[in-house]
Parts: sequence; C-alpha cells; structure tokens
Amino acid sequence: MATGFYWDEKCFWHAGGDYALTLPLGGLVQPLAAGGLPDSPEAKRRLKNQMEETGLLSELDVRTAPMASRADLERVHPASYLDAFKALSDDNGGEIGYHAPFLKGGYEIAALSAGMALAAVEAVAKGELDNAYSLSRPPGHHCLPDNPNGFCLFNNIAVAVEAALAKGLGNRVAVLDWDVHHGNGTEAIYYDRDDVLTISLHQENNYPPKSGAIDARGKGLGLGHNINVPLFAGSGHTAYMHAMERIVTPALDAFKPDMIIVACGFDAALFDPLASMLATVKNFKLELRKHMPDPNPDALAFLQTRRSRPAKTLRAPWPDQAALEPLLTAAARTPDHGKLEPWRFIVLERAALARLADVAEARGKALGLAPEQVTNGRGQYDQGGLAVAVIEVQKPSEKIPALEQTYSAGAVCLALLNAALAAGWGANWLSGWPSHDRGFMQDGLQLQDHERIAGLIHIGTEGAVPPDRPRPDLQSITTWLSA
Repeated sequence: MATGFYWDEKCFWHAGGDYALTLPLGGLVQPLAAGGLPDSPEAKRRLKNQMEETGLLSELDVRTAPMASRADLERVHPASYLDAFKALSDDNGGEIGYHAPFLKGGYEIAALSAGMALAAVEAVAKGELDNAYSLSRPPGHHCLPDNPNGFCLFNNIAVAVEAALAKGLGNRVAVLDWDVHHGNGTEAIYYDRDDVLTISLHQENNYPPKSGAIDARGKGLGLGHNINVPLFAGSGHTAYMHAMERIVTPALDAFKPDMIIVACGFDAALFDPLASMLATVKNFKLELRKHMPDPNPDALAFLQTRRSRPAKTLRAPWPDQAALEPLLTAAARTPDHGKLEPWRFIVLERAALARLADVAEARGKALGLAPEQVTNGRGQYDQGGLAVAVIEVQKPSEKIPALEQTYSAGAVCLALLNAALAAGWGANWLSGWPSHDRGFMQDGLQLQDHERIAGLIHIGTEGAVPPDRPRPDLQSITTWLSA
C-alpha cells in the first residue's frame, strides 16, 4: 500500500473578501498588492509544486475526490445553513460568517475540500492506503455547525469523521489539531460525545479570542474527551515536544482510537504573520512520527512463519480459563464494522467434545453419508481436550451486509488461531461437514436459525512439529494496479 495525497486545482481558486490580512479595506486600511486574506492559495500551491519538483509527488498515490454530498454535509451542518450558503454562492458570493468570505461557486469548492478529507479518511479506514494527506482548502476547524468563521466554511474533518462512522469504518476517532489557532468548531461539534476525542494544541488566546481554555473538557458523555493545550506565545520545539509527550500521547494511548485524524496547520511556524510561535519543520516531522505505529519485526516474522499444528497431535495440558481468556480477548479485537459483534464463543471441554462426536456420527448416518465421511465428521470432535467453537451470529443491519458479517467471523477464527500459536500453544482451525449441517448445529449446540459454526479451534500442547508445506507463489497471485 502507499501514502495518499489528495489535492485539486479548484481548491486553489477559492478566494473572496476585501481584506488586508484580517482587516477589512476602507478608511486607512490600504489594499495589499499581494492579495487580501492571509489564507492565500499560493501557500498551498507552493507546497504541491515543491513536492512535484523534489520528486516526492511521484512516490505518492495522488488522487482527487468528488464533492461531499448534501447527505454528508447534513450530518454536521443544518439544512438552513447549507441553503443560505448555497444561495449566496449561486448569486455572486459574499460572506456569511466572520472572516469567511467566498466567491461565486464557493459552495462547490468548499464541498470539494470536505470531500477530499472524507475520501482520504475512507481510503485509509478501508485499508486502501496506509495513510493520507488531504490538501483541503478552504480549511475547516473553525467552522461551527451553523456559523462559518476564520476562513472555514465547512468543518472538513467532522464531515469526514461522521461519514466514516456512518459507514461502520470505525467506532472511536481521535482528532489531533496542532494548528496555531484553537479548533473551536471541531470542539463544539463533539463536545458532548465520547466516541470522538478532540485535542487542540494552540497559542493561548489567539483565535478565536477567549477560546480553547484548559478547563473546557467536554460535557455529559463527552466530559474528559476534549483536551485543550494552550501554549504561551513564543513557544517552540521544547514546549511542543513536552506537550506531545506529557499530554497528547498519554491521552491517545488511553483512548485507543481506531484512527487518528490530524488538523495539520503549519501556522505555528516561526514566520507566520497570524501567530507568535517558534515551531520549525523538525517539530511537525517529529509530531507526526510520534503517532505513526512503530515497526514490529518480531510480530511480522511470526506471521510469516506461523504454522498450525494438526489437532490429532495436540496433547495435555490444555489451556485453563485463565490461559484461554487472553486468547479470546485477542480474537475479539477483530475488525467489526458497525459494532455488531456478529460472533460469539462456545468453549468445549473434553466431555462436550465426546458428546458432539457422538452427535456428528448419528447425524452422518441419518443423512446417509459414506462411512468415511461419517468418520471424518466424528473426528472433528473426537480428538483433543479443548476447542473453541466460533459461532457466526448474523444480525440485522442496513449498513453491514450479511457477507461482511461472515468475513468478520472468519477473521475471528484466524485471530484466535494466531493468538494461541503466539502464546506458545499448538492450535488448529477445523470445520468439516458438521459445521454446515443445520441438524448438527441444533442438536449439538442448540444454535438458532441465524447462527452457524464459523470454525472449530482446537488448542493444546504441541505434540509434534509438522514439516512446513509449500506456500503459494507470491508473484502468481499478486497484481499491482497503479491507475
């Protein structure tokens, strides 16, 4: 996979307003030769051009995206605001909020900016990309649900987060905002929620004024899920690194998000005209590196060399409850879109396995199966001293189709198998015809019509090390698509 880079020339055409930096023109405020608001397209265009000039762009998966849809936007912004914004944009542009002007067509450009953030988050959440950067403009973190301000017309990150949650692409999201200004819009949207952690590092009392205080920690379910880190003017490398190490990293570790989205403003840099901070390129590089996962070569080596042990070779001692529960905990961390938990565990000890072997034999004979099939079905259970039946539990959902629930149950089986092997046990994943026979499932395990056996994981002490078997030829089963 790769790093995605989302950009679109149309976003560089966003402009508007008669300003000299942040002051409205008129009186003694003279127009600037180089343009108006400090949110200039040239800074973003220069970033993209330098990436192209240095060759970095060729190493990335460069993409654009469609505009965020009306439904996407309405998850964050009320219809009344969208209607007013669209009407003024269609007319000839103007300004609705504070320091948030736009030209004719500004609505569509802002929707494109939000759409790129949405697409970037979705591609990473689906595993299409390792990570992604969206060069979104206009920005978004100051935009309240019904009140744009500070150059921000839609809250891009919130639109992306809500789309991902609605599609079941995650359950817990952390938003880390190190723009020099307080991320007041994102804070307001998630202030009473506990599924999104918002963290803002910013210059104290810069913009918006009197916003971003330490004691603004959220309310209701969201209490403790909003963290503001106001830094004194003049703060530089040491202050930012200290804040990351002592506040931000522990908070992220405790929250355990499914994904981290960074509001990556660079205006804490030394020469930014709207702030008084002393951050450098080194700051931003180290801050990003801190929250990218560290390589785990031992885990990778284990996965590349793991080998199931045949169930018939497993011996006592078998894992007891204390030894088994960490393995079940690891298996239950399987990706579960929509938080449906479409699976459960049945732990089968020796007596239960013997009983199920008899049920399988009786069912095989009743079905008229060949003697060899009957013997094989009985053998799925008539060996070993402990096994875990992973039960697929289909649950009604408009968002998560039945097939994805089946995939999730299969992933649980593999996760449990690998957890057992990693813990030093021998283990094997079996199925066979009894796992697909409704009569066996009902007679042996009393499963309901919406349940079935995804897999039977035998776990015990390794009795023999099997020779490795030939593995697939990677070149013959892999296709690379670059466009």
